[in-house]
Amino acid sequence: MNKSICKIYIVLGLLVNFSAQAENTDKIIVVQGVGEVTIDNTEGKIHASVTTRNLDADQALTNNNNVINNIVSELNGVGVTGDDITTTQFNFHPEYNWNNGQNNFVGYTVTNGIKIKVSEISTVGSVLNLLVDAGATRINSVSFGSSSLSEVRKLALVRATDDALVKAQILANSTNVQLGEVIQIRLASQSTVLNQSRANGDESFVANATPISAGNNTYRETVKVTYQIVD
Repeated sequence: MNKSICKIYIVLGLLVNFSAQAENTDKIIVVQGVGEVTIDNTEGKIHASVTTRNLDADQALTNNNNVINNIVSELNGVGVTGDDITTTQFNFHPEYNWNNGQNNFVGYTVTNGIKIKVSEISTVGSVLNLLVDAGATRINSVSFGSSSLSEVRKLALVRATDDALVKAQILANSTNVQLGEVIQIRLASQSTVLNQSRANGDESFVANATPISAGNNTYRETVKVTYQIVD
């Protein structure tokens, strides 16, 4: 067979194939499904810090280390140990006070931030009091969540996919077409936490014995699904 004729057949074949693909692509239904799961919070996370100041750098560090060690010891005594206590920040710097047009050295400041995971949510309030009594100079935040978060998000994805199917079926029925197979499915957005239980404050927040309410969180997953329309 002539090479030119072969090339013509190949080109025609590609054009037919492209046309068929374009036709199939046009006959689609694209929907967005949303799935939500609301669960009671089962654990708490506390961000706290200790700040110490002293004219001597070594003493400022020593004082800070002593307070942190005391806090860790007290936490261990109530069952908060190991990976449940982590360092989130450490800052050491000289401090100056601007007065009469010049900077006056006033000492060294050391700040050590820690995160405490409280597995027993009913004890969050007592742990907050413990932190302040042990020397924490600031409670930066308190947040709540669930230990079964991965399973919750899987369920939310299942509900989102089911929601997409229901919407697609409604659209297909209302336009008198038949819903075909799934062509594409993808996450439409990152996981979202609605009504996230959280508190912020400083040591006065705890010292006044403010009650802690863990509440619940709603986790949302969103998917985008493309269905083929069957002739």
